[in-house]
Amino acid sequence: MWELAKRGLRSSGSTADSGLVDAVTEPTRRTRTPLAAKEIDAIHTARDNGESVMSIAQQFGVSLMTAWEKTQ
Repeated sequence: MWELAKRGLRSSGSTADSGLVDAVTEPTRRTRTPLAAKEIDAIHTARDNGESVMSIAQQFGVSLMTAWEKTQ
């Protein structure tokens, strides 16, 4: 869809997705609040206590990659 929108083309699919091409031509980035120092300390403590990176990501509502980066 994104590539079609960049080229100004419409997909040859059903009419259900006809409005989607226009929707992705101007994507916006969702604002993200940076983690507070207190949260980063809590992430370090959780990891030191043997908690998995995946469970830390779920607990703090961040991506797996963010949780992994903060534990390094």
